Amino acid sequence: MIRNDLTEVSLEQMAERVGSYLRETLDDTLDPASVARHLLVRTGLLRAPAVGRVDFVHRTFQEYLAADQLLNDDDLNFLIKHAHEDQWQDVVVMTSGRARDSERNQLVRVLLKRARKEKAHRTRLIVLAVDCAGNAPSLDADLRRETQTRAQELIPPQDRKQAEALAGLGEVALDQMPAPTPGLGSHEVEAILHTCRLVGGAAAMRVLAHYARHFDQSIARQLIEMWRDFDRDEYARVVLSALSEISWLRVDADWLPYLSCLTNLARLQIDGPVSSYKVVEQLESLHELTLVDPAPQLSGLRAPSTLRALAIIGRVEHRSFQRLLLPQVEELRAEVRCVDSSLTSWQLVAGMPKATRRAVTTVMTDSSLSDIDVEDLTATFPDLEVLSARPDYVVGIDQVASMLKRLKANTAVTTFRLEVAEADANYLANQIADCLFLHWRATTSVDEHGRFQATFTRHA
Repeated sequence: MIRNDLTEVSLEQMAERVGSYLRETLDDTLDPASVARHLLVRTGLLRAPAVGRVDFVHRTFQEYLAADQLLNDDDLNFLIKHAHEDQWQDVVVMTSGRARDSERNQLVRVLLKRARKEKAHRTRLIVLAVDCAGNAPSLDADLRRETQTRAQELIPPQDRKQAEALAGLGEVALDQMPAPTPGLGSHEVEAILHTCRLVGGAAAMRVLAHYARHFDQSIARQLIEMWRDFDRDEYARVVLSALSEISWLRVDADWLPYLSCLTNLARLQIDGPVSSYKVVEQLESLHELTLVDPAPQLSGLRAPSTLRALAIIGRVEHRSFQRLLLPQVEELRAEVRCVDSSLTSWQLVAGMPKATRRAVTTVMTDSSLSDIDVEDLTATFPDLEVLSARPDYVVGIDQVASMLKRLKANTAVTTFRLEVAEADANYLANQIADCLFLHWRATTSVDEHGRFQATFTRHA
């Protein structure tokens, strides 16, 4: 089957092959079709994936029997000729393991000879030779030294092209990867990670976990990007949990259940609604949480003691804010629309439990300036230092001046920040440049999203 690149055959084809074998070796009076059906039902090696079709329950059985047949037929030359082809590579390794010493020496020697001559297949042939030597119970000493020398030419891979060639060998390539050390170049580490990504599976995750424990945030970002290529739960437990810290992670809502083991996660953004946010409480290192388009009820939202910043962007129920007990939170950001009342973002945050509001030092909402009850601000947020507003209308300089005057008279706020859309930036910037604000120093900037920011800092 492997010779013809087949993974399954018809029951009739199997019966024909059984008949040929019976005529050559055993009793040709037996009915080939009956023997074929008996083998299918009784051996445990075969199965019927569809009516009238036969394949092996696992490809390993097919490869093992192919190796055994090649050795019995003294057909190593055929195997060596096709060793670089995908379907024969595991057969090569199995043949080496079952071969006599002289046959194994011949196999490894000719693989290396082909590698020297055939540049297109060089990487695969060398790694195959190394794997054969590594699993050999015995091998000519000079030949073993040569395979080790040749292996150093390819491991670690130097670029994605080499990584792709190595990955074609499957888990065999992963066995040859070096342990993570400071001496590895960034391009080598990237190529190793890419090899693992292409091979996939549990073996690749074990290699990635070793690298997760030894490298910096640039490697962490690559490992996080690879998450989608593996089993979600196992990858989080084996690889991501091995990182010393995950500085920032953005996930869709359906990934939230897989985060419970990430006690190394510092900042998290969850996009979309979930039925419960209970997992968040298990994130022992979480410092900052952003919920975008959350479930309006915010069910089960509790925070670990490490949480200091919470941002909620989307549609919410006012009762969900009234229930949020987050006494350790220092920064609050709300850009929300209330689905069950006409309350504004400011009114929602001002109506949060007193235990949540008392430690808050920074508040940002998308409410209009007139919504902010400055006169009652100190009672609402006794420790407030920074107030930010992002209204959805063009703000006039008179409104800004009035807000600053009220803040100076009624609060201990030291910084007022106003954010407007790029289209309104020049208008407001020109007005600010022409004004002198008593007790406040004005600066302007543009953030990474193109939004204009005017920051007013109270004079000491």
